[in-house]
Amino acid sequence: MSNQKFQIPAPALEVAINYFNELQPLIFNKEELKQADISASPKFYLPRQDNPLEEMKTHLITSRSFDKILLTGHMGSGKSTELNRMAEDAGLKEKFFIVKYRIIDVLNISDIDYLDFLMSFAAVLFIRAIKSGIEVGPKFLKNISSWMEYISRDIKELEGDKSKKLRDKSIHFFQKILTVLLNEVFLRDALRDRAVKNINQLLEVINSIIAEIQARLPEGKELLVIIDDLEKIPDVKRAHSLFNEAGRYMTAPKCKIVYTLPVALYYNVQIKNILNIFNRAYFLKNISIFDPAKNSYREKEMDFMRQYIARRMDLALMDKEAQDLAIQNSGGVVRELMRIVKDAIIKALSRKYPAIPRELVQEVIIDLQNEYSRGLMKRHYDVIDQILNKSVEYVEDEETLMELYHTRVLLEYENGVRWVDVN
Repeated sequence: MSNQKFQIPAPALEVAINYFNELQPLIFNKEELKQADISASPKFYLPRQDNPLEEMKTHLITSRSFDKILLTGHMGSGKSTELNRMAEDAGLKEKFFIVKYRIIDVLNISDIDYLDFLMSFAAVLFIRAIKSGIEVGPKFLKNISSWMEYISRDIKELEGDKSKKLRDKSIHFFQKILTVLLNEVFLRDALRDRAVKNINQLLEVINSIIAEIQARLPEGKELLVIIDDLEKIPDVKRAHSLFNEAGRYMTAPKCKIVYTLPVALYYNVQIKNILNIFNRAYFLKNISIFDPAKNSYREKEMDFMRQYIARRMDLALMDKEAQDLAIQNSGGVVRELMRIVKDAIIKALSRKYPAIPRELVQEVIIDLQNEYSRGLMKRHYDVIDQILNKSVEYVEDEETLMELYHTRVLLEYENGVRWVDVN
């Protein structure tokens, strides 16, 4: 990525359109940034006072246990950006050898189960260690080779060249594991069938990889794994199965791990069970732009959200009333604000407007309202009606409530007290 032909903030809508991508988290790793879209520039980062990441960092650095930490928050609240920033934090990098990856890059999250997760975890750790220059020992390679042979049995696609050295065969094996888990449904089922018959051996392989990495690190340095995008699992029931029913497998690796947790599970009554398995959950809040007690918008928070626009484009390119309408309808969620402004820019450019008037933002909002309402059934509207009547604590249809949180139809805020409203 090069900023040479881009001016920040953008002086014209034709340039600004490149800076608003609601699906692109900001990237802080210099090498990754070279391959990224301009909208990923860390120059767009805006510090938040209520950010739980500082507490998370303190937790990780001071704890002497293999803690498993959960980060949750509504979809689009900025979790991926904060985890990308955390992975490049100087204090953490001094203390940890950090392996960060996105689960959607290695697994099909629409069909994920704990076996997929464990096998991908082992593969990513091994490959990242090798790529980072960690020289694994022959004794270690021999120890994991029996599991590789076991898994490869009757799955010819996993068999490596017998003439190759064990190190190279191991790299090929784990690379193929990732390819199968992400793209090859038939072979993925065969992998699961093999792995489930000896789950303890898989856990032993994972912890042997962790131990080998740890043994090769400088004295005093630890392994930290950060896994993003698990909150994007589309099926709430599948996410529940992974974190609750299979939670003991998620916490079995003997190293510190940060997971993202689907926000719907955070509001599930069984979150207490999850927190009995994992060490701690941190919540990245939405920006509370509305004060329900005063029935008015909070000027300070509105101006804070306005900075997300100002970092990317000259505010003169968007009428003040248009800015206010976009912020108010974002619900205090960064991704929603990016989407509203981007779509308004597209409408303005298509009509050859030099700036965005209020009426174009209103058109975008109507489009989004229609998008959100599609697919909602009577049971969803029944729960929404209870929310609007301020009786969220009496909602009995927990499954529907979780779905509404998961899809951002419902959003939670804290202005001293917790409250919920419809997006």
